[in-house]
Amino acid sequence: MKASKHEAEFGLSPSKWEDMFRRAKVQVEALDAARSERARATLLGSFLSQNIGREVPIEVKGRTGKARLLAVDAGKKQRRYWFEITWDEEQPADVRQEPVPDAEPITPTRNGAADPPARRPRPREASVDQPAASGTIATDPGASGTGNEEDWS
Repeated sequence: MKASKHEAEFGLSPSKWEDMFRRAKVQVEALDAARSERARATLLGSFLSQNIGREVPIEVKGRTGKARLLAVDAGKKQRRYWFEITWDEEQPADVRQEPVPDAEPITPTRNGAADPPARRPRPREASVDQPAASGTIATDPGASGTGNEEDWS
C-alpha cells in the first residue's frame, strides 16, 4: 500500500527503533554483532516485519490493554512502524441501544396535535465520512491475511 504524505510521516523507520530494542533487551546480542548501522536497521526491520499485526497484552501503571504493531509503506522499499494501543476499559458504546422512553406517553387531543416530545433521540455520533475513533491507519489487508477485522454480520 502506497502511503499518503501524512501516513508516511507516521511511525518510525527501523533504524529509529534501536534504542527501544536495547532498553527492552530485545535482540541486543544480534544488534551488537551487526557491523554497520545499515546491518542493524536491516535486522530491526526484519524483526518488525515478522510481527506486523501481532496483538500482545500490555500493562502500564496498572492499566491493561493490547498493543498491535502496524506499518505503512514509506517509499523506496521503506516501512514505518508504530503500535496501536487499545485499553481494556475503553469499550465502544453500543450505538444500537433504544432510548429510554418518557414517563408519560404522548396522546393526541381532540382539539389539535399533541405536544411535541420533551426529549428527542440523539443523532448518531459516528458517520461513514468520519475516520475511525482510534485514529489508526489501515495496513495492507494482504500483509497479515486478516483484513480489517470488521464484523459485517
